[in-house]
Amino acid sequence: MTPDIVISIDYSRVLANTIGINEGTLPTFLKGTSLTPSRFLESEDYINWGDQHRIIKNAIDLFDQEGLGVVAGCYYPLASHGAMGSAAMSSPTVKEAISVFLKYYGMRAQFTNLTSEIEGDSFKMIQTLRVDNDAVGQFLIEALIVSTKLSFDFLAGGQQSDVEVYCSFEKPSYSELLESTLKCPVHYNQPRTLFSFSCSYLDMPVATRNKAIRQFSEQQCESLEKSIQQPDTFSEAISALLRQLPGRQVTQAQAAQLLNVSPRTLLRRLKEENVRYQSLHDAEQKKLALHYLEQPNITLELISESMGYHDSSSFRRAFKRWFGVPPSEYKHSNDTLS
Repeated sequence: MTPDIVISIDYSRVLANTIGINEGTLPTFLKGTSLTPSRFLESEDYINWGDQHRIIKNAIDLFDQEGLGVVAGCYYPLASHGAMGSAAMSSPTVKEAISVFLKYYGMRAQFTNLTSEIEGDSFKMIQTLRVDNDAVGQFLIEALIVSTKLSFDFLAGGQQSDVEVYCSFEKPSYSELLESTLKCPVHYNQPRTLFSFSCSYLDMPVATRNKAIRQFSEQQCESLEKSIQQPDTFSEAISALLRQLPGRQVTQAQAAQLLNVSPRTLLRRLKEENVRYQSLHDAEQKKLALHYLEQPNITLELISESMGYHDSSSFRRAFKRWFGVPPSEYKHSNDTLS
């Protein structure tokens, strides 16, 4: 399988820290990818699946120990999952938190599907890989298992005695590491990889519940989810990609790289649809600019910085090119009308 997915570069940076990558070993960590060390360290982009796969493979080789997925999973707590993690942490109950996972998990981990079912008094949450179950796939499923279990423990305020983990893979030589990390019964060679626990666990209150934060975080999740829905055309795929990278000045070459196509193929596909890349880029920038202008008490300098411009004068020129008037005049005229 070679799914057309992109993944936040943050996850790979956490992985680099996990195995102690430094300036000297970074080129080896990135070997075979399209990433330069400077882009890896400084950008806030998403990377394509090909680059992500190679990074994990390189990390496994560099770590030179078994069970890297188990170790790495400990470094992906609930808070590392962006708006989805924030929405789960601020939910009123464990049930509501899990509903956030089920609804938005694909937004953060596009390489897996998450589903659930109830069997008698047991709740089951199933994880199914969308990528090949090679060494990289094994790393991913182990990291997801550990990260998910630690998230459950956090939500419930401690370890739950009746949680069990069922793994679709064979018992590994480092099973003791996996089991001591999970701190619960683990069953191997199962038809599916899943968590099973009592339905009564779902009603437990979350200590960090906060209605306002939950509402705001879920709005962010909904916005991001819309941006990564499967597009019908290539131009829609580009627009969806740009919406995943708000405030980034994504060049045409970078867009081709993230979509895992050559710059020539990107140009050809857009020509077939009679669309220019700059028009798509401007359309998303215009939407973002108007969104920021609608927010109260936000300065032009902050808008410029949030949209990836070096200074406010550059943003003013772009805004005037889009709308025919500078942002201050546009905002004043709309405030008057309202």
